[in-house]
Amino acid sequence: ERLVWLWFGAPMILALFFTAIPNTHVYSFFIPWALLAGMVIGKGWLWLTVRVSPRQAQLMALPLAGAVIAIFGLYPYWLFVYNRVEVLRTWPEHRPQGYWTVYDEPVEIAIFGFPLNNGWKVVGSLYADGVLQGNYDTNARDVVAEWYTRGDHYCARDDLNYYILANPVEPTLADETAVLRTAVEQEHKLFGTVYVQGNPALSIYERTAADFTPQRFDLATHEFRFDATRSGSHFERTGPVGNPAIQHATAYRFGDSIWLRGYRLEQTNAQPGEAIQVTLYWQASQPLQQDYHVFVQVIDLETLAKAGQSDGQPGCNRHPTTTWLPGDTIADRYRVTIEPDAQAGVYTLLIGMYTGEERLEITNVDGSVVGSQLELTTIVVASASP
Repeated sequence: ERLVWLWFGAPMILALFFTAIPNTHVYSFFIPWALLAGMVIGKGWLWLTVRVSPRQAQLMALPLAGAVIAIFGLYPYWLFVYNRVEVLRTWPEHRPQGYWTVYDEPVEIAIFGFPLNNGWKVVGSLYADGVLQGNYDTNARDVVAEWYTRGDHYCARDDLNYYILANPVEPTLADETAVLRTAVEQEHKLFGTVYVQGNPALSIYERTAADFTPQRFDLATHEFRFDATRSGSHFERTGPVGNPAIQHATAYRFGDSIWLRGYRLEQTNAQPGEAIQVTLYWQASQPLQQDYHVFVQVIDLETLAKAGQSDGQPGCNRHPTTTWLPGDTIADRYRVTIEPDAQAGVYTLLIGMYTGEERLEITNVDGSVVGSQLELTTIVVASASP
């Protein structure tokens, strides 16, 4: 009991009396607070059952418990669970009624953890319908972008067709976002704006020289399409993954401590201008002290003619090898675009890992040396369509 009081008291005093603006740091003492409240309720129940019969105690406690749950449960429900309206961002109109607060408006900084609807379902729907094609970059969080585009099209090392600019939630980021918007507009044109409840939420910029009229995309038009077809819980993001669906299992060691556990290939046939997407699954057996790059080539080993190549750090340059934890499986996607002038024929999908001018030696599971490059499979490049 003393330990729980210490767990509650120390962060509570620090947050409320020694922090100028504690904001959501008050959450740090909510768990021990709940434990203490439960302890008091338990002692109260024991006290009540001694003085009245168990049946009478239940009849007295049930309505009281129901009222307490309703009063104290409804408020967090409106703030954290109900997501049809962003209560925190529309506080004057939708604040929970009947609850006293010491403020007229909640603070506008550090407001993470609350429902936020900034229109990303529209982006996922546009990709599903083929309206958006190609890769993008964004100022939104990686996990948000990958969720709504299902792990696809978001890779900084690839050629980027779009920049998706999210309007800031916190007013303190307004100036920073305005500077970013100016920089984006120097190399992109506004393709369209996503509106949520009549307010602009996302700006989709396209890297193009063509002239067009920017489009308007309303969330209400697209969200049901996304929910019905794109909101499944299973998708594979880039970087550490728990239980990946490895299409082709392998057991090759690169250097002393990196293992290729397998790969997945979306297609083995392509025309010039099309892309081959391959996902490599890496695993480190011990912490790595060196950042390595990966190369993926579609190459004719007889003539050494390359039909396409993609190089970069693992995980779209976001998960360098020095950040890998031993035992974690790293999903590492590569999008290899076939060159427009590539000759038709059968090519080899070749991979390797290097740093500077040195390639890591590859060995088989039995210890036999493969070399400094690994042939995964063959790729058939067809003639370009007339």
